[in-house]
Amino acid sequence: MLADYVQVQNKTSHGTVRALVCRPFKQHLSRWGEMGLQIMFWFLHLLSDVLGMSIRLFVHLVGFVYDSVCVWSLHRWRKVASVLVKWRIFNFLGFSSGPKKIGSWWKFWRWGKTSKSGIKTPPEEVDVTFKDGLESNMALPSTGDEAMKRLLGCKGKDPYSILGVTPYCPDDDIKRYYKRQAFLVHPDKNNQPGAEEAFKILVHAFELIGEPERRKAYDRRVAETQQVEQAWSELSDLLSQLHQKMEYAANTIRCTNCGKRHRRVNVDRPCYAARECAQCKIRHAAREGDIWAESSMFGFLWHYFACMDGAVYDITEWAACQAENLRHLRANTHNVQYRIVLGKQQAQQSSSWHHRHRPSQKFVELNIPP
Repeated sequence: MLADYVQVQNKTSHGTVRALVCRPFKQHLSRWGEMGLQIMFWFLHLLSDVLGMSIRLFVHLVGFVYDSVCVWSLHRWRKVASVLVKWRIFNFLGFSSGPKKIGSWWKFWRWGKTSKSGIKTPPEEVDVTFKDGLESNMALPSTGDEAMKRLLGCKGKDPYSILGVTPYCPDDDIKRYYKRQAFLVHPDKNNQPGAEEAFKILVHAFELIGEPERRKAYDRRVAETQQVEQAWSELSDLLSQLHQKMEYAANTIRCTNCGKRHRRVNVDRPCYAARECAQCKIRHAAREGDIWAESSMFGFLWHYFACMDGAVYDITEWAACQAENLRHLRANTHNVQYRIVLGKQQAQQSSSWHHRHRPSQKFVELNIPP
């Protein structure tokens, strides 16, 4: 019995010693395991931050290269365009001018020429152009059917095209073409259906330009109409350019770093539920001028937003140029860290960057010119 009792006591003492030795070891092992997991998660988080910063740096580099190439191309194109403008001297000498496009040299040459009727062509007549005008007098029709079909097809055109002559032909050609076609389509000579209508078209065209005085008056009216249309076209272009500039100014933000204006895109998101919060898993309200960032794709893709003019805008392009000023901005935060303030609202302040305090909140205001 005594031997059994001693044996049991020895086993108990050995178990107690083993427990005393293994328990601290297990505790240290669990602590080291937790620490190792924390180190591993910290390393993964650090790696993701480095990759995200590298990707954003690469995107900024590509954008800088693209802007540089665009500026260089524009500079080279302006030089090439200035050289091409000098080549217009050939147009002045009359090498590329013709009846359809009359330059100053061509008008001077025509003014020195005398028509068959002995009347010099005045400059105001030469300046008249027609959209569907003929480049040369057409061949006179030989049959009544041919003349009738052509006149019916010219309904609604200018009188020069109806008669088949150019706007620069002498008065004798107009009378000769009228007499020949009137003989072919006159209702007394041509009994085909449509001959009377063709004759009316021909007579109306001849009444407009058949006499020199009427021809001058018609050319003057056409020139005035073209000038009015050109003026309206130029005014429409100016209004369109003004609208584009106003739209560009309304949808851009001036940058204090590069001096240019960056685009802002309106986001379909109400101001009372604008800021994504990773802590609360909801969207908080945004005040006028608030700037915040939201990340996606495990933090690799960042978008910057701002509440301006009572709406939410995506200002990622502007924020990319303000990377140095926004380096402390965190994504998906609960509180607002930065605000935009227009320069006219803070004109009395000497510094563009300063700190303001709200209850339990601290943010940085960035003053930008309007």
